[in-house]
Amino acid sequence: SFVANLRNGDVILLGGSTYRVTNIQGTRVNVTTVTGYRPTVPSWSGEARGRSRELSKALLDLIGHTVNALRKQFDPLLILKDVYGLSEGVANTIARHLQEHTLDSFQVPDPNRIIIEEVVSGGMPTYMITSCRGRGFNTAFGYFMAGLAEQSGIAVLELSFDENGLLFKTSQSIDPAEMLDAFRSNNHIEVIERYIVNTQIFAKRFREVAGRSLIIPKRIGAEEVSPQQFQQRADSLLQRHRSIEDSLLIKEAKNEILFGDIDIKSLSSFLESSMNSETRIVHSKVVVPSKLGMSLYMSSFEDLLSMKTRAFLVKDIDPEILRRLLGNRSLATELTDDQLQEYYSDKVPKPTSANELLDLMKKGGGLDRNWENPLYQEKLKGIEHSTIEKWVKELAAEDKIRKIRSTGSKELDDKWFADYMAEIHGTLGCIAGAGGKDLTDIRDLYTKDLNFEISVEYDGLNPTKWVEIGISDPHEALRVKIIEMLGSEGPRTGEYINDRLPFPQGQIDSILHELEMRNVLSVGFYKQTDDAEYILKVDEHRITGGDEEVLEYRWIQNLVMQKSFKQHDDGFSAFNNHILFQKQQEMMYRVKDFRYADWKDLQLDTDVIMGRLLHNRIGYTTSENLPMLLGLKPEPWLGEMEKLILEKIPKGENLTRQEILADFPKGEEHKSLQRDLKNAISNLERQLCIVKQFEDVVGRRRRLSLFHRVIDVYEPMSFEDSLVEIIKRIGPVKAFTLRYYVSRSVEELALALRNLENRGEISKVMALVPEPEAFYVIPEEVKKLSHPSKEERSLRILTQSDPYVSRFIWEVRSILDRGWYLPVFKGVDPVGKVLMFKVNDYLEIKDMHIPYAYLDEFCIAFEKLLENHSDQLVDVAVLSQFNGVPVTELEKDSKNALESIGFKLAGERMIRGGIVDPQPKEIAERALFHRHHLHQNSRLENEIEALSSLQEVRDDFGLRGRSELYRVSLKNMASAHQLHQGINLRGHQVWASYDHFSTLLAIRGMEPDEDLLDVLEFFETNSDPNLFMERHAMKRAEFRKLIQPLLRSGHMVQDYRGGFRSVAPRQGLDPVLLRKEYLRRLVSDYPVITLKQFIKLAGTPFKPEELKAILTEFEEDDTLIKGFLIKDLMEVCWGKKDLLEDAKNVPPIRDFVLPPSDPIAPYFADVLKQRFGFGSAYLVFHNAEPVAAFKANTRDKTIDVTDYEGSEKGWRIVKEFAWEHQMPLKTELRIGGKKRRNS
Repeated sequence: SFVANLRNGDVILLGGSTYRVTNIQGTRVNVTTVTGYRPTVPSWSGEARGRSRELSKALLDLIGHTVNALRKQFDPLLILKDVYGLSEGVANTIARHLQEHTLDSFQVPDPNRIIIEEVVSGGMPTYMITSCRGRGFNTAFGYFMAGLAEQSGIAVLELSFDENGLLFKTSQSIDPAEMLDAFRSNNHIEVIERYIVNTQIFAKRFREVAGRSLIIPKRIGAEEVSPQQFQQRADSLLQRHRSIEDSLLIKEAKNEILFGDIDIKSLSSFLESSMNSETRIVHSKVVVPSKLGMSLYMSSFEDLLSMKTRAFLVKDIDPEILRRLLGNRSLATELTDDQLQEYYSDKVPKPTSANELLDLMKKGGGLDRNWENPLYQEKLKGIEHSTIEKWVKELAAEDKIRKIRSTGSKELDDKWFADYMAEIHGTLGCIAGAGGKDLTDIRDLYTKDLNFEISVEYDGLNPTKWVEIGISDPHEALRVKIIEMLGSEGPRTGEYINDRLPFPQGQIDSILHELEMRNVLSVGFYKQTDDAEYILKVDEHRITGGDEEVLEYRWIQNLVMQKSFKQHDDGFSAFNNHILFQKQQEMMYRVKDFRYADWKDLQLDTDVIMGRLLHNRIGYTTSENLPMLLGLKPEPWLGEMEKLILEKIPKGENLTRQEILADFPKGEEHKSLQRDLKNAISNLERQLCIVKQFEDVVGRRRRLSLFHRVIDVYEPMSFEDSLVEIIKRIGPVKAFTLRYYVSRSVEELALALRNLENRGEISKVMALVPEPEAFYVIPEEVKKLSHPSKEERSLRILTQSDPYVSRFIWEVRSILDRGWYLPVFKGVDPVGKVLMFKVNDYLEIKDMHIPYAYLDEFCIAFEKLLENHSDQLVDVAVLSQFNGVPVTELEKDSKNALESIGFKLAGERMIRGGIVDPQPKEIAERALFHRHHLHQNSRLENEIEALSSLQEVRDDFGLRGRSELYRVSLKNMASAHQLHQGINLRGHQVWASYDHFSTLLAIRGMEPDEDLLDVLEFFETNSDPNLFMERHAMKRAEFRKLIQPLLRSGHMVQDYRGGFRSVAPRQGLDPVLLRKEYLRRLVSDYPVITLKQFIKLAGTPFKPEELKAILTEFEEDDTLIKGFLIKDLMEVCWGKKDLLEDAKNVPPIRDFVLPPSDPIAPYFADVLKQRFGFGSAYLVFHNAEPVAAFKANTRDKTIDVTDYEGSEKGWRIVKEFAWEHQMPLKTELRIGGKKRRNS
C-alpha cells in the first residue's frame, strides 16, 4: 500500500537515509540516494516480521511487575536488574518510560485487559487501543473491528498498527461498551475475511499466489515479464476471481494473511476469553494517549515535522502533542528575546552616515517622516530629523535613492526607496491596485500596461523630473519583500506577514511554501509556541548554534546562472568557457546574435569535435578543450582489438568508418569479427581515444562522419589542473556533482580537492541545501558570494540537457513534474514549460504552461525560438492549448498576445507560418495527373508529343502512359531526336538531349577526376569506344570500369549512335541562377508538394535549405500558398490554389498503374514505403486511390510479377496495364489467395 501511493519525485525516509523515487515499475521502486532533502511523504517502516506471541507475553509480564512496583512505591530497578538481569542503562530507560506512563494513567494492558483511549482533541473520532501483544495481534484485532464497523455502516478512515497498539479513526463515534457484545455475536473469521479482500495486503498476497502457481508466470521462455505487466495481469485476474465462488487463489491468499501476516490464534484466544467474561476493556477519554500508546500516535506527527509541508501543518498540531514531540524546551533556539533582538540589530547597525542609511534602506520599505516601517522605528530612534534629511539629500543627489508615485497605493507614493526597493515596492503597489488583492496567485494577473513613476532629478528633497517605467516580476517582488522583512525583523508568524502585506492569505502561504521548498525559509518556534514562525534558513542556522559560516543556496544558483549565461561574441568562445554543448538551443542565450543556422557551420569546423566527452554524455566542444577532458579520465584500457583499430587511424588524419575497416574481412562468416570491431570502436569513443569530426561533401546530402585520433596526439592535463579548470567554468559546485564530470574514483577526487584547497587554488563555501553542504569555487569568486546582488530575471526557454538546467534537474522536475518538455526559467526559477515537438516538418505545440504575468515576455522569447527553428526548415507551428485551455476558449489578452507573434486561429487550433485550407487528396492528385498528361482528358495524341513534353525519360513505361497512341519505342526514337543516355540528378539512367545533360553537369558543379581528363579529351572529338580500346590495348570490361565514374558524375554520356560523348557544362549563365531556375521549373509542375517530396524529386546535388529557399520565394510572391492543404495529411504543403480550384472541374481519373520509372514516381515514395513497404515499385490506382503495389521483371518483353501487396481489386488494373503495353503478364504468386493464370 505504501508503494501504491508513491509518485515519481517523492523523497522517502528509509533506514535513516533519504531516497528520491525515480520511477515505479509495478511493485518495483527505483530510487536514487539524495542527501540533505526532507522527505515529502511519511517514513516507511518496511515489512519486518512482528513480535512473537511468546515475546509479547513476556513483555506484558515485565510491564505488570514493573508497574506494580511503582504503585507500591518500590524501586523498579531492583526487579529489572536483579530479576530480569537487564543492564543499568536499559533498566533506567524502561523504568523512566513506565513511570511517565503512570503519571498519565494507572491502567496498563495485561493478558486479560486492553486499554482503549478515545482521543478527544482530534477532528474525527480517534481511538488508541493499547494491547502490547505484538503487531500480528493488533493487525488481526484492527481488521476485526474494521469489519464490525463497516457492518454497522461506519466508515473506517484510518487504521495504523505497531507492536504495542493500533490507531483507529472512524466517521462516527463508537460506544466501547457495545464492543464485547459485538465480539460475542460475530464469527471473527468471516468478518476478517470479508474485510481483508478489499485491502492492499490482500491484493499483494494474491499477486504472489498467482505468480507462485504459474497462472501468471514471471518469465515466459527467456523473456522476463515486466513488473508493470505482471501487476496489470494480476489485477485483472483478481477482478475475475472476486466473482468466482470457492476460488482456490482467493482462499490461498486469505490463508496467507490469516495464518502468516496476522496472529489469528491470539485473537481467537482473546475473543474466547471475552465470551467467558474473563477479558476487560478499559475505556477513557483523553487529550493525548498515555505513554505506552503515544509512540504510534506521535509517529504521524513526527512524519509531518520532517516533511516539506510542515509549515502548514505544524500550527494545527495540539500544543500538548507538540510538548511531547519537542520535549520540555519547545523553542528551537536557546537565545533569549533580548539576544535575538541583539542578533538582528547587529545585522543592520544604527546608521551614522548617508551610506549606512542606504544600507538600511536596502533592507527596509519606504522612508518618510513618520517612520511607519518597524525597522526604521527602531533604527532611526534618537537621530535628529535634520541629520536624516541631510543624508537623504546627499543620497538623492548621488541618484542612489528615489521616490515613487502612481502606484495606486497611498502607503507607497511619495516615499523614498533604495533603487532596487523602488522597483519592488512600485511593482507590489501596482499589482495590489490592479486586482492582485483578489488573486491567490499574482502570476495569474496579466500585467501589460501596468506602470508607475520614479523620480530621477531633484531640487533638494523635491523631485523635479519623473520617468514612467513598467513593473518588474510581481512574483519575484513579493518573494524579495518577504525575505527582506524576515531578514531584518526576525522570526514572524504567517498571520503577521499576512497583515503586513496587501495580498490574500492563499498567495502569502503559497510564497512561503515555495520559499521553504527552495530551502530559503524554515518553520519552527523561536519566540513563542502558540503559532509556528517563519525565519530565514541562514538566520536559523546561526541562532541555533551552527558553527559554519553559511550562504543562501539561492546566491549559489545566481552565480552559476550568471556564469552559465554570460554572453560570448562567437560559438568558439562559448565552447571554451563551458564543458560541452549537446543542442543548438543551448547556445541561443550564450552567443550574441546566434542562429540555429550557425550550429551547422560550427559542427563542420575543423576545430570542433563530437564524442563521449563526459562518461556517456555525448556533446560538442573544441579540440582546445581535449587536454582538460582527458585529464578528468583515467588511463584508457586498450585490448588487442582496440590497438588494432588505432593502428588504422594515423595521427593528424581523419578517416571514415569504412576506411578504417576496409582491410578487415567481411561477409556472413565474419560477422563475429565485425561485431568485435564495432565494439572496439565504441570502447575507444567511450574512453575518448577517438572523437568525430564532420565534413560537407559536394553532391552528398548528408555530412560525412570522420574519426579523429586523440590518444597519443593531445597531451592530457594533470587531474588537479583539470579540476581547477572545471570548477572555474561551472563552479560553485558540490563534490558530488563533480562525480558526473570525473571518471576517476571517489577517493582520488576527494584527495585532489583537498590538495587544491590546501594550496589555495580553490576555496570552499558552505550553503544550506537544506543542511550545510560544501561548494567548491575559485578564490576570486568568494567575494561575489559574500553579499547578495540584484538578480537577473530574464525569461529563457531552455532544454533539459542545458548546462544550467542539468545542474538542478531534480529541483526543476520537482516543480514542473517529470516528462519531456522545454522548461521556462525566469531568472533561476522554473516557472513554466512548453510541450512542443517536431512532427514531420512542423512544430506540434500540445500545451504551454506559462503564468499570465509573464505572457508578453514569454511571447518575445518564444517568437525568437520559433524563428530559429525556421533555420532548420521548420517554420510552421500549430498550437492546441494554452495553460490547459483550448485556444478557442482563450481570453482576449492571451489570444492577442499569441496573435502578436504570428499565430492565427484556424478551426480548433492556432497556426503560425501557414494556413489551414484542407482539400481532398483526390483533388490534388487529379490536378497533378492532369498537368503531367496522365489523366484521360490530358493525354497527348502520340509518343512524339509525349516525348517533347518531358525533359528526360527513363523507359517506354514512363512515356506510354502519357500518349493515346504509342507506335515507336523510345530506343527507336533516340536517333531521330538525338537522345543521349546518361545519369540524372536522382542517380537514374535516363534518355535526354545533350543540352539537358550539359545543364545537369553545370548544376552538379563537380570537377572530373584529374586521372581521367585524357578520357574526356578523347571523347570530345571521338565517339567510338572501340578506337579508344584499341589505342590503349584495353578490354571492354576494363573500359567500362574506367568510364564508370565519369558516367555517374555526368561528365560523359552514351550518344544515340551507341558511342560515348564528353559533356561540357552549360556556359553563359551563373550556376547559382541555373540551379534556382531548374528548381523553380521543377516545383511549378506540381499543384501541391511537400518539402520531403521536393527533396526526393530534386535529387542529391541540392541541400534541403536550397529547396526551402525556392519554396519561400514562391510563397513570398504569392505563387504558392503554404499550410495544411490536404485532408488527413499532417504535413506542411506548398500549393497552387488556382490549379486546385481548376481540378474540381476535371472528371475523376481512370484506374491506372504508375510505373517506378515515371518522372513523378518519387512524389509517391512515402505512400509506397508506408502503405506497401516498397522502396520502388509499380503503384496501382483504383478510383484515384492507391490500392496495391507490385514489383516485376520486364525482361524478354514480359511483365513477371515477383511481389504483390494490397487489394485484390488492383489485379484487374494490372492486367489492363499489361494489355495496354502489349506485354504478356505472368506470376507465380497467389493474389487474394488464388493462383493467377498467366495472360
